[in-house]
Amino acid sequence: MLSLIVSFVSCAEDQGPQPLESNSNAPAEVTNVVIENLPGKAKLTYTLPSDEDLLYVVARYTLENGTPMEVKASYYSNSMLLEGFTGQSTNEVKVYAVNRSEAESKPVSVTVAPLKAPIFDIYDSLIAQPDFGGIRITADNPTKEEIGILVMQKNIQGDWVPLRTSIYTSVDEVKQSLRGFEPVEQEFAIVVRDKWLNYTDTLVTNIEPLFEQLMPKSGFVGVKLPNDATTINNAYPISNLWDGQFLEYWGSYFTDRTIDVGNHLVTFD
Repeated sequence: MLSLIVSFVSCAEDQGPQPLESNSNAPAEVTNVVIENLPGKAKLTYTLPSDEDLLYVVARYTLENGTPMEVKASYYSNSMLLEGFTGQSTNEVKVYAVNRSEAESKPVSVTVAPLKAPIFDIYDSLIAQPDFGGIRITADNPTKEEIGILVMQKNIQGDWVPLRTSIYTSVDEVKQSLRGFEPVEQEFAIVVRDKWLNYTDTLVTNIEPLFEQLMPKSGFVGVKLPNDATTINNAYPISNLWDGQFLEYWGSYFTDRTIDVGNHLVTFD
């Protein structure tokens, strides 16, 4: 009974990880804050206080979509990058110096005015056009932002729903086709989203996919060319590549990866 009581008291007093130091005196504030407004971002450069137990600087702000943000920078650095803005408004940022006891300084309030976020230029470059069995999406993403290009169609309730094959990428030139559609005119809605859940306007367009028919695989024949990759001993036939079997070991086709042939090629007609 005594051991149970001791265990209970011990658990009640456990408050989780605590700072290794105990200094209730708040550090001085950062000074000389300089703002560089960037597309969808803002860079802050500042002078650190001289407190010997300074640990980091933290900035807190709220995005236009209501998301609270917190960015920390080590005391080894005198700058930080604030991200996630749409660039459609000014935003208040509060900057705090924090010591090793997690005591925070008084806030230094600054106002940032980021430039237009990259998703809007990506949206302006967006082109949707017919492709075989679907639609083809192209767009320019020169700064290689992490984006989603959500391609939507209406469900039976009449609500726009993103397709499972929507595009998620960070390449500089988006060139991707969405397949599996009947060759009849259909309505699509397309929107660009960034990883902070900022959205552009929606492009609504009617597109008729081009007719596409699957070639009969029964006529495929393997062809051996001099620059084809070497197969491993007792390799299964190349016809395993198109026989419709995906999950079984004997439905595979193996080439020798130890042979350096440049492009790793196999050929069939």
